[in-house]
Amino acid sequence: MRTQIPGKQILDSTVDTADIEDGAVTDDKLAATGVAAGTFTKVTVNSTGRVTAAENPTTLAGYGIVDAISATDAASFPVVLTSPIPGFVAGRALAGTTDQIDLTNNDVDTLTISLADDAVLPGTGALTLTTGTTAQRPTGAAGMIRHNSTLDVVEVWGSADWQQLVVDSDKRFGTPYILTVSTDPAPGQFSSIKTAMDSITGASITTPYVIQVMPGEYVEDTIDFKPFVRIKGWRRRSVRIIANDPDANLINAANGAGIASVTLMGSTGTDAALINHEPTENGNTFHALDLHFGSA
Repeated sequence: MRTQIPGKQILDSTVDTADIEDGAVTDDKLAATGVAAGTFTKVTVNSTGRVTAAENPTTLAGYGIVDAISATDAASFPVVLTSPIPGFVAGRALAGTTDQIDLTNNDVDTLTISLADDAVLPGTGALTLTTGTTAQRPTGAAGMIRHNSTLDVVEVWGSADWQQLVVDSDKRFGTPYILTVSTDPAPGQFSSIKTAMDSITGASITTPYVIQVMPGEYVEDTIDFKPFVRIKGWRRRSVRIIANDPDANLINAANGAGIASVTLMGSTGTDAALINHEPTENGNTFHALDLHFGSA
């Protein structure tokens, strides 16, 4: 049965769904939206809650995502950030620096950042080397360089061991004008201060020599200084030079020579001296600095 009320309208809130019998309404009152049945990842909803459009985008742009790098950008270098990303500025590029940093696009999944071949370091400051004690030395390999904090020197790996590196524009402080004495000498170094002194020839006021003594105790026969040769200990209390014969001088000084930063001991005989200096003419000097004296 169909009931009509000619010329009348059903006003809002005047009819409840319970008042409408099944089949009483036969005409479509809502127009089709044009959206086909299916599952969608992006839809448009109008003010009445009806889906008026639906789609399945396949790109970031299709979803309106602006804080990600596109596949096109990621597959090319430099990578240009065309949209804001937290911590970055839109339009900035990720690129290498000539002779410093290389960027390599190995494939679509791997980007590699590496130092350029024959890299040139920028800036006006300084390069800081890795530092560690003698006990922390790594297994040596060609090309290694490090700072030894035990000896406070820069050292490089030679063909078979670690060797100290001396760098200075003054040739007097480079090989062969510096000799090194150590209780564990590397190739080219000495285990005896006297032997190092005796090996020197040609020292002069223009080419003075330095004998650098590493920490340890050195029992020595009399050391006859040569002019313009200086013995320099690592630190006063870490280098002890002991007379082998208590009745003999430990050191016979020479003109223009000197000794510093060591402990001298052992020449305790009646006529023995730790340092014996007998200048042959006025002006002959021997320099002694930062010394400690003791008895063996």
